[in-house]
Amino acid sequence: MCEPITLTAALSLAATAVGGVMSYKADMDAANAAEDQANYQASIAHRNYIMAERMAVDAEDRGRIAEQEQRLRTRQLIGQQRASFAGSGVRLGDSGTINTEADAAAFGELDALTVRANAMREASGFRTQGMNFQSEGALATAAGKSRASNLRTSAFGSALNTTGTVANQWYQFNEAGVFDRPPIKKKSTTSSPHFFTYG
Repeated sequence: MCEPITLTAALSLAATAVGGVMSYKADMDAANAAEDQANYQASIAHRNYIMAERMAVDAEDRGRIAEQEQRLRTRQLIGQQRASFAGSGVRLGDSGTINTEADAAAFGELDALTVRANAMREASGFRTQGMNFQSEGALATAAGKSRASNLRTSAFGSALNTTGTVANQWYQFNEAGVFDRPPIKKKSTTSSPHFFTYG
């Protein structure tokens, strides 16, 4: 059986070592969790980027359709104006009818170009938003890697510190003679007396 001082010293060394191992494991777990969280945030940002790009493409498509519809409305307006002039007996080649048609065509084209510009601005806004999402994802990844690296460095530092502490405690206990073993008593080699003799 160990002496109480030797047992206390051994328990102290074991407790220090276990504490160091637990600290190391906690830091490594936290590092892994930081990377997992960063990867999750980056994946969300990537999904948001994809959605923003889809919305930009949709805005461009809607803009093209609206631009075509505006030009069609302009042609319809010019056709109605011609029919109205003809129905009223106005000659279609007059400078008045030509100017009216030219104005309608110019304003119609201006409206079509405005529709296109608005669609391009809307798409550009979505693309800018998408670029922001990409930046957020890259930043989340970088921050997670940095935090994980710091935690791993802390874990290794903790392991080295624990190793040094255990070695120092062992050295101090050893110098104090805590681990010195008392001499082992030898058993007596004399034989036990025989109670019965055979004769």
